[in-house]
Amino acid sequence: MSSLYYAHKRYLAPCLAQGINSLVTLLCVLFTGGVFGIKSVVIGTLLGSALQFLYLLPILLRDGRYSLSLDVKRREVMRLGALMLPLLAGSVFYKANPVVERFIASKLGESNISYLGYAFRIIALLQLALTQGLTTTILPRLSEHAAAGEAEA
Repeated sequence: MSSLYYAHKRYLAPCLAQGINSLVTLLCVLFTGGVFGIKSVVIGTLLGSALQFLYLLPILLRDGRYSLSLDVKRREVMRLGALMLPLLAGSVFYKANPVVERFIASKLGESNISYLGYAFRIIALLQLALTQGLTTTILPRLSEHAAAGEAEA
């Protein structure tokens, strides 16, 4: 649903929604961690995600423009699936990469897994800071120009 907000050039609500999700998860762990242990993370994540969904729900309900249906036989849905297939295949390798890296690091000696984990976090933070905001805000504009046939823009 965040993508729907981005498509309408509204960026604050998805950002706040993610903050709400993280805050609820943190509060749940702080206040129920002693009772539920590690399960408090699961409960917090579930509650945070539910609140995030409810917070972002108005964009779906506005003007009756969107409906919750999926007709997999429609030409557009089949085309979208075909376009997503390379991304899904690539994500398998992307998600498997840390597992392979940790396996290799575990054979190199003590604390290498920790170093690898910290390096991965630093890289993820840099990637988020340098690309995520730019791509999130520029994609709707590029899509508008592409739909209008304005290749130069």
